[in-house]
Amino acid sequence: MRSKSKLFFSLLFTLGFGLLTRTGWSQDPIDQKLINELLDVAFNAYVENDFNTAMLNFQKALQIDSNDETALRGLKQCRDKLGKNLKNKEKDIKLLRKMVKNKQWIDAIDRLRDILEDAPNLESAVQIAKEMDMILKDKMSSAPPGSGEENLYRGFLSYMHKRYDQAVLAWEEVKRVVPSNAKIQIYIEKAKTLQHDNSRIDALTDGRKRAKVAWEEGDYEQAAVEWKKILEFEPYNEEAKAEYLKVSQKANEKNRRNQIGVLYDSGLTFFQADKYADSLEQWESILELDPENEVAADYVKKIHSKGVKSKPKKDKTIPSSHNPGPVAPVFIPGSVSSMEIKTGINAYDSKDYPAAVSFFEDFLIKKPNHIEAKKWISLIKAEQAKVAGEHYRKGLIGYSHGDLETAVREWQNALKVDPEHAQTKRALLKARGGR
Repeated sequence: MRSKSKLFFSLLFTLGFGLLTRTGWSQDPIDQKLINELLDVAFNAYVENDFNTAMLNFQKALQIDSNDETALRGLKQCRDKLGKNLKNKEKDIKLLRKMVKNKQWIDAIDRLRDILEDAPNLESAVQIAKEMDMILKDKMSSAPPGSGEENLYRGFLSYMHKRYDQAVLAWEEVKRVVPSNAKIQIYIEKAKTLQHDNSRIDALTDGRKRAKVAWEEGDYEQAAVEWKKILEFEPYNEEAKAEYLKVSQKANEKNRRNQIGVLYDSGLTFFQADKYADSLEQWESILELDPENEVAADYVKKIHSKGVKSKPKKDKTIPSSHNPGPVAPVFIPGSVSSMEIKTGINAYDSKDYPAAVSFFEDFLIKKPNHIEAKKWISLIKAEQAKVAGEHYRKGLIGYSHGDLETAVREWQNALKVDPEHAQTKRALLKARGGR
């Protein structure tokens, strides 16, 4: 914190408080506003030690006004800082090469990560990263079968690319094959710590953004999942507690309305087919969810007037294997007595949502009043939309961070789940240069 404060005041004095006092230096108000915005970004980047970003924005300001004194002084200050940092980085690079030579892989990877976090475009560090990647892949492919070395180097490679969960799995396998290797447990604990830290940072930064996006899209279940994850890391986070309560209530209300809709359709279908006992059960279920529902109450009276009595109440506990999270799903189908829809259910169990939806749509054309099939397609489409939406939002986050590869991969995954997902189609078209 003290280092940032020193940077703040050193830059402020160097620029002569120009960033805080600039007024009317440009003839064009629009240019003036744009310059001020660029200088604000440059100033904030400088304070965060991101001198490359700061320098880039000072240069953009100078493209608008080549005589801007604040930008000129800021650019000089950034170059001075980068010059000093380069000397320090040269020492780090020398130490890193020594670690690689001595096969101190974990220490070398940690040192490389620190260097690249400070200077992501440092050519010598990027080159070493490529060399280390090749060495570890060669070691992995040439490892003797059954020795545990293949998984050892697979763990190093995963650790290097920040896939800490995969590193843990690889090293756990090494530990099983070679239990005498004392260093392995240290590697595992280190990877688990970094995985936890990464998950925490993701939850508190991108997770918060994902929660807000989900809320805006009406995906209250996903928003609840994101806020709950934040509370796992920060149980006393007041914002997360308030938002989790709000979205959970919304999700439950939405699910309640959806469930009433499904029960309403079933009750009406049974009533029209003169299956009054089955219809009565649906309407009474609606009244359990909404005691003031006048339509359900009216149908209960009609059916009672036909001499049909209510059945004893059944235990409606939702099977835990079908419960995906803290909020109950819209509908959980019960056991299926008929084998005629088994193909669709198997497709759903395999997470082949397009095949499952296609099966039930075709089936319902032939048998439009099949209650069980209606319930299944409602559940499958809801889950299909949710999973496709998750991939779509992950793609948006990757795209916003400049990671086009991740964005395209996630959007392609979204279309595998739902080939007609309109938002994803538009996003992919834009990413590929279309309109």
